[in-house]
Amino acid sequence: DKKKAVSDMAIVLATTFGQHFADLLDDKMSEFNAKVELRAVPPILQRYDCVLFRRRIHRQYNTNARAFVPVEPPFEKEEPAVLLRLSKDKLWDLVQRDELQEVVHLLRAAYELPRRSQIYLLVFGLEKVKRQSRQRWQKIEDALTCLQFDEHTHHVCVEDDQEAVDRLYNIAADYGMWSTSACRIHRF
Repeated sequence: DKKKAVSDMAIVLATTFGQHFADLLDDKMSEFNAKVELRAVPPILQRYDCVLFRRRIHRQYNTNARAFVPVEPPFEKEEPAVLLRLSKDKLWDLVQRDELQEVVHLLRAAYELPRRSQIYLLVFGLEKVKRQSRQRWQKIEDALTCLQFDEHTHHVCVEDDQEAVDRLYNIAADYGMWSTSACRIHRF
């Protein structure tokens, strides 16, 4: 159940997102008893808006019992993922300077994530770029495609804060559902 799974999640939002966005996200997540926390980003990421996902684990699947069993004491686990918010202008600047892949490497280093960890780019305003400049759009699309193949990034395009909040909710819920089903106790 997606709504139940999200209640075990916390979205850790960089303080750089601003209070308006934090309030919007908190309103959405509180509907499902999920938490939103604010945290400063690591010093090497001061210019960026990042999001982490943390899950409260209070049960795990036991393959012998073929059932979920309680975990005592419950604990929290940060998911091996980070989301980076980029405006269309910031993205364009990174593409022009050929620094997009470097930013992904900085994210992994700052949060000590393994190479196969999930990196999300939450990009604001690409539809406007597509309508205004086909050449710019093509260059951005090419850079994002290369990044997706080279770094296994996932790209989420939104046009406003409410759409971004909805997408963050969905990502958190997906982690809650996936992680719950993936937590198994193996006994030999």
